[in-house]
Amino acid sequence: MLPAWITPRFLWTLAVVALLLACSPGARFFAPLAVTVAVALLIATTVDAFLGPRTHEIRVERTQPQHFALGVPASLSYTVENRSSHAMRIGIIETPTRTLRFDVDELTAEIPPQSRTTIDRPVTPIARGAGELGTLYVWYENTLGLLRRRRRIDAAQAIRVFPDLSAIERYGALHVRNRTIEAGLRRMRLRGAGTEFESLREWNAGDDFRTVDWKATARRGKLMVAQHEVERSQSIMLLLDCGRLLTAR
Repeated sequence: MLPAWITPRFLWTLAVVALLLACSPGARFFAPLAVTVAVALLIATTVDAFLGPRTHEIRVERTQPQHFALGVPASLSYTVENRSSHAMRIGIIETPTRTLRFDVDELTAEIPPQSRTTIDRPVTPIARGAGELGTLYVWYENTLGLLRRRRRIDAAQAIRVFPDLSAIERYGALHVRNRTIEAGLRRMRLRGAGTEFESLREWNAGDDFRTVDWKATARRGKLMVAQHEVERSQSIMLLLDCGRLLTAR
């Protein structure tokens, strides 16, 4: 637990007290008003310190994606649990890391009492390789907003940034039919004057009698025609990538 800070709201109220005191020599009623505001500020600050929330009433957990792709926007998720009976405002700051750029330096959110909320921080991977998410620096304050508690959470997590292969996933399907045919994973049927048997069908007017399959005709009792497909050679390519660019280093 780190020492508490005074908030901008506290400083603005203190500035009002100082302004009233500065004006009091010319107008005496400003002095009692300044004293009243100062006493009210002292009482409110005491109440703020009493209300908390306490350290054990706040829980923060970080969740990261399974992997990051270089240059592809992603997000870190934080599950924040407020176990106190008062609403609070929280801020989360990450320790800088060489592999990720945090698009938001300080993530803030309002958390209702006795509730759990998930908030996301957008990040962009900027360097390929292994990295680490480090300590979380968290501050929180109640609805009075005069004192800001600070806390340091040890949340070290290893991360790995891989090359961006989304283009392959996005555009590879456009040619999947032709590519699978070339690789021999799908047969491309070209009916015509080929010699490789493809299927049988009934004879229709205009069919060449040379295509009649007399054995099938004898079995079925009606004229059957054999259909053939054109033979087509297929290239088989074997690709082995041993490069370093497809690893995380």
